[in-house]
Amino acid sequence: MEVLVAVVGHARHGGGGVSVSITAMADVREDIAGVASGLMTTGHETGAALGVAVLSAIASAVAMSGPSQAATGRASGPRR
Repeated sequence: MEVLVAVVGHARHGGGGVSVSITAMADVREDIAGVASGLMTTGHETGAALGVAVLSAIASAVAMSGPSQAATGRASGPRR
Protein backbone atom coordinates (compact mmCIF):
# COMPACT_ATOMS: atom_id res chain seq x y z
CA MET A 1 0.00 0.00 0.00
CA GLU A 2 2.84 2.39 0.76
CA VAL A 3 4.17 1.93 -2.77
CA LEU A 4 0.80 2.88 -4.25
CA VAL A 5 0.64 5.98 -2.07
CA ALA A 6 4.13 6.97 -3.19
CA VAL A 7 3.31 6.54 -6.88
CA VAL A 8 -0.05 8.32 -6.71
CA GLY A 9 1.37 11.08 -4.53
CA HIS A 10 4.17 11.75 -6.96
CA ALA A 11 1.92 11.61 -10.04
CA ARG A 12 -0.62 13.94 -8.42
CA HIS A 13 1.96 16.64 -7.84
CA GLY A 14 3.38 16.53 -11.34
CA GLY A 15 6.88 15.62 -10.23
CA GLY A 16 7.21 18.64 -7.96
CA GLY A 17 10.80 17.97 -7.09
CA VAL A 18 12.74 16.80 -4.11
CA SER A 19 10.16 17.77 -1.48
CA VAL A 20 7.51 15.59 -3.09
CA SER A 21 9.92 12.68 -3.38
CA ILE A 22 10.92 12.97 0.26
CA THR A 23 7.31 13.16 1.37
CA ALA A 24 6.26 10.23 -0.79
CA MET A 25 9.12 8.05 0.44
CA ALA A 26 8.92 9.09 4.10
CA ASP A 27 6.70 6.22 5.31
CA VAL A 28 7.90 3.50 2.95
CA ARG A 29 9.44 0.49 4.67
CA GLU A 30 13.18 0.14 4.16
CA ASP A 31 12.88 -3.31 2.58
CA ILE A 32 10.68 -2.01 -0.28
CA ALA A 33 12.19 1.46 -0.65
CA GLY A 34 13.95 0.51 -3.90
CA VAL A 35 10.70 -0.74 -5.44
CA ALA A 36 8.82 2.36 -4.30
CA SER A 37 11.51 4.64 -5.69
CA GLY A 38 11.53 2.77 -9.00
CA LEU A 39 7.75 2.99 -9.32
CA MET A 40 7.80 6.65 -8.41
CA THR A 41 10.44 7.36 -11.08
CA THR A 42 8.53 5.28 -13.64
CA GLY A 43 5.38 7.27 -12.90
CA HIS A 44 7.28 10.52 -13.36
CA GLU A 45 8.82 9.45 -16.66
CA THR A 46 5.52 8.07 -17.98
CA GLY A 47 3.76 11.32 -17.12
CA ALA A 48 6.46 13.34 -18.84
CA ALA A 49 6.26 11.18 -21.97
CA LEU A 50 2.47 11.42 -22.10
CA GLY A 51 2.64 15.17 -21.61
CA VAL A 52 5.03 15.56 -24.51
CA ALA A 53 2.87 13.28 -26.68
CA VAL A 54 -0.32 15.22 -25.94
CA LEU A 55 1.29 18.61 -26.53
CA SER A 56 2.85 17.34 -29.77
CA ALA A 57 -0.52 16.03 -30.97
CA ILE A 58 -2.17 19.38 -30.23
CA ALA A 59 0.59 21.32 -31.97
CA SER A 60 0.40 19.01 -34.98
CA ALA A 61 -3.38 19.36 -35.21
CA VAL A 62 -3.13 23.15 -35.07
CA ALA A 63 -0.37 23.21 -37.68
CA MET A 64 -2.29 20.89 -40.02
CA SER A 65 -5.47 22.96 -39.80
CA GLY A 66 -3.85 25.70 -41.86
CA PRO A 67 -3.40 29.38 -41.15
CA SER A 68 -6.03 31.13 -39.12
CA GLN A 69 -8.11 34.04 -40.40
CA ALA A 70 -6.09 36.41 -38.27
CA ALA A 71 -2.86 35.16 -39.83
CA THR A 72 -4.08 35.54 -43.42
CA GLY A 73 -5.86 38.85 -42.86
CA ARG A 74 -8.95 37.63 -44.68
CA ALA A 75 -12.45 36.91 -43.51
CA SER A 76 -14.23 33.79 -44.68
CA GLY A 77 -16.68 34.01 -47.58
CA PRO A 78 -16.55 35.55 -51.05
CA ARG A 79 -15.01 38.94 -51.65
CA ARG A 80 -17.23 41.73 -52.92
